Amino acid sequence: MTANDRFPTSRLVAGIGVFVLLGTPLVGYLWYTLNDVLAGVFHPIRILIAVPVAILFYLLLRFMASRVNTWEGERRRTVRGER
Repeated sequence: MTANDRFPTSRLVAGIGVFVLLGTPLVGYLWYTLNDVLAGVFHPIRILIAVPVAILFYLLLRFMASRVNTWEGERRRTVRGER
């Protein structure tokens, strides 16, 4: 069994792809809202919606960080020959 069989790169690429697909609209909304606020344009509803969006984005970042740590641990075990 080769190292690539035990740790498929496709799983890593798929996980990053899902993260990008989910994170891009969140970043876009937060960026647009922040841009309007810094320009002096205040839309209370948009700002109120930005709060849960920011929380959701933070949780997504935390989840992705834990997944990357898991993948890195699996990769290191694979390189060392451990199970």
